[in-house]
Amino acid sequence: MCRNPLCRAQARMRLSRIAFIALLLCVAKAHGAELGTLTVHSFLDQPLDARIKILSIGPGEEKSLDARLSSKAIFGRAGLAYDRALIGMRVSIERSGDQRFIRLRTNQPVQEPILRILIELRWKTGFERSLYKVLLYPPAYEGGQAAPTPPAAAVQFPKPAEASAPKAPAAEAAKPSAESAPVSREDLFGVSKTEAAAKSEPKPLEWHGYVSNYTAYDYSDPTHWSRGVFRAQVGTEGGSSGLGGGLKWKVTARLDADPVYASSNFYPPDVRDDQRVNLMLRETYIDTGAGNFGLRLGKQNIVWGEMVGLFFADVVSARDLRDFILPDFETIRIPQWAARGEYYGENSHLEVIWLPYPDVDNIGKPGAEFYPFQIPPPAGFSQQFNNEVRPDRTLSNTNYGLRASTLQGGWDLSAFYYRSTDTSPAFYREVIVTPTPTLIYTPRHDRIWQAGGTLGKAFESVVAKAELVYASGRSYSVTRLSEPTGVVPQDTLDYVLGFDFTLPRETRLNLQYFERVFYNHDPDLLYDRREGGVSLLLSGAAGAQIQPELFIIQSLNRSDRMVRASVGFVPAVNWRFTTGVVAFTGPVTGFFGRFNADDRVYVELRRDY
Repeated sequence: MCRNPLCRAQARMRLSRIAFIALLLCVAKAHGAELGTLTVHSFLDQPLDARIKILSIGPGEEKSLDARLSSKAIFGRAGLAYDRALIGMRVSIERSGDQRFIRLRTNQPVQEPILRILIELRWKTGFERSLYKVLLYPPAYEGGQAAPTPPAAAVQFPKPAEASAPKAPAAEAAKPSAESAPVSREDLFGVSKTEAAAKSEPKPLEWHGYVSNYTAYDYSDPTHWSRGVFRAQVGTEGGSSGLGGGLKWKVTARLDADPVYASSNFYPPDVRDDQRVNLMLRETYIDTGAGNFGLRLGKQNIVWGEMVGLFFADVVSARDLRDFILPDFETIRIPQWAARGEYYGENSHLEVIWLPYPDVDNIGKPGAEFYPFQIPPPAGFSQQFNNEVRPDRTLSNTNYGLRASTLQGGWDLSAFYYRSTDTSPAFYREVIVTPTPTLIYTPRHDRIWQAGGTLGKAFESVVAKAELVYASGRSYSVTRLSEPTGVVPQDTLDYVLGFDFTLPRETRLNLQYFERVFYNHDPDLLYDRREGGVSLLLSGAAGAQIQPELFIIQSLNRSDRMVRASVGFVPAVNWRFTTGVVAFTGPVTGFFGRFNADDRVYVELRRDY
């Protein structure tokens, strides 16, 4: 087998040899554009933002330049999976000073750490197709993106330079079509059959994950250490190609161990037992598909919406709320056991899901730092909490849903319906009068349905997003003791509008307005009929290694807010040290004010591998 550069160059020319002969017969020779390295400006679990340099532009080619993502058919012929993150990807040619580049953006967050993207750059006399392997770091490593990535392979399919130029009829008739010619992955990327066979041999598994420590100290009275958790996540993935597009698999697990709950007597025994050590199976699934259809079976994150700091259209995810909403979403989300079928159209995506054994939110135990109950007992009453009642694993308690999305005129639009057991519990109440007046609460999960949609669009350096969710069947606590169960059903409409600004010097500004509307509002609810709020996220970079961040969520109905300020330090690639402070303010019945005693300072050290 020939391995020298000359042989490889010859192999890369095989597919385009007929078109190249036609080009030689033209009077005018085209000088084509050329693609350079790809640089990533976003992170794992965030919408993708990447740029590809355009290194050169031939005379007169500037106005005819056009960039696009290769079709699903080309991905398939190349033996590449068309990842769901590519659906609705916006590809545009932009300029910064004298430098032109191709910008790749998605409205939905990318959950896979590795993407393979086929990009086509076209001009009036030809085009170039390049394959890029995109590596995404976790969001905790802002400033530690992967180094610029050169194209893994590129093939040009030139066209005659002038419509009036002499043509060779036989060659012109035989000229291959980039869109319709059935080409192999080896031909497309100029790899010899022998090399391809060698590359298809089984490779050793590559392990990836992270280790971290998050330590927090509550400085409100009574002061105490509230967290010291060590986390270690490890995973691997693999697959095989073959009939029907092949089979891929992924296995991930995480171990949490917290010495604070192992050594301190500050918390009740049930809380210490619950948060001392946890071993969790994370995303673990198999993927298969055929043509435009895909199927994923196993424990997986299904994300139908994502805003900053709060959950709205992300209705499928269960969440670990024992640290409230303070960790990143990667840590909070609990993957669901699900069967997920998908259809990929040219500018559309259809998704059907079934969850036979749905998970619900992990709210911890009574007495925990962020246990979510927020109604103080009336004078003369004590209160007790029973264990959470989780739904039985029966067919009637399974979850199912449908989501459709499309890209129209640069607008990323989606609509969904989801029938489920509510991931959030309602606190059903029993009143005991004798011998001691007591309120006994039992967290239960209602059967609900939710319908809604999302939209997103990029306007140069601003991305606008919105989400809307109508929910029916969910119960809310009321204060009147005469209500037999202590809860009443309420239909609600949640919506959120957000704008994400990319500013100079790597500065990001995100602004959001959100509101929940209660229909048939009960006057004894803790909430007003319309509950609104705003949030602000401001982050930047002071040099290459220091990233300050400020995040504020504020109610517009009352003085109820959370403020988090932090500074991140990146001493080396894959390492990050963060220190910060979190403060809660508001009434004891407020969404944030119920945690007034949990103001904290914290440090976090994380290493990805």
